[in-house]
Amino acid sequence: MKDSFPGFGGKITSEAALAIQYEFDAKNGKMLDIDITSAKRTDYQDAQEKAGDILKGDLVIRDLGYFKTDVFKKILEADGFFISRLHTKILVFGQNENEISFSKLYSKMTRDKQSQMDLQVFIGQKEKLPIRLVIDVVSEEVYQNRLKKAQKGAKKRGYMVSDEFKARARFNLMITNIPQDQLPSLQVYQLYKIRWQIELLFKTWKSTCGINKIHPMNYHRLMCLLYSKLLLIIINDQIINLLQRGFYKVYGKLLSKSKCFKTLSNYFYKIRKELLNPNQKTLNFLQSLANILSKNHWLEKRKDRTNYSEIFELFIS
Repeated sequence: MKDSFPGFGGKITSEAALAIQYEFDAKNGKMLDIDITSAKRTDYQDAQEKAGDILKGDLVIRDLGYFKTDVFKKILEADGFFISRLHTKILVFGQNENEISFSKLYSKMTRDKQSQMDLQVFIGQKEKLPIRLVIDVVSEEVYQNRLKKAQKGAKKRGYMVSDEFKARARFNLMITNIPQDQLPSLQVYQLYKIRWQIELLFKTWKSTCGINKIHPMNYHRLMCLLYSKLLLIIINDQIINLLQRGFYKVYGKLLSKSKCFKTLSNYFYKIRKELLNPNQKTLNFLQSLANILSKNHWLEKRKDRTNYSEIFELFIS
């Protein structure tokens, strides 16, 4: 498959690798875009190519892999909004256009006993894009863990961790163009955590739907198999999303997509049969599925993690 889906090669990675780009609306779960590409096509390439799809009022939340100041500029031009982590290699300038020293900033915040700060800055040495920077000092434990992880990675690649990285590792650094009077600093962090849902979704695609289980076959068979699995995933996902908001308003709880996917996968052939010939019985069948999911398919609360229901509450209204 290396001609159709070239990979990175080498001893660890494969000569052939396939990537799926998936974009969805966090408010209603609606699929906005799905692409099958070579793994060598970078995330920021996808962000650049899809920038024209962003509409006025949209809020875009993506991982650092999609970080590109050109894309942020296009979002601004479209009157859209974004929340992102700050890339470690992007320079930041204050209102006086002098570069911000994060080591000096940490010393100042420690001296003033400040744990948070909200600044209007410019990012990018050439672009000087005006942006809101939300700064949060992390604990010493978190800092040491970050440092240890970075040093381990640097040692493998044969270089040293820079002083600049060490200084920035003292903070959680988020950028957004949403005004502070519309979105307080704490809620910037909370909303960004919605991005983790895509990771949980991909995990379900693998563990429950087996989308990553592929044995040697020709290109056309592979694509038929992959598209079939994606269709099944999307149908199940839409059923869950339709129930999600309604159940939350009634019960004040969220469905666990992982649990729901496992149950719906067992009903796949029945769902397929009903959708091929929809009638009154189809509605009754879907109602019975809803009753099953409402019994013991709720998202569990974890003490060591932010309650996703609280985040969900921010944008469901």
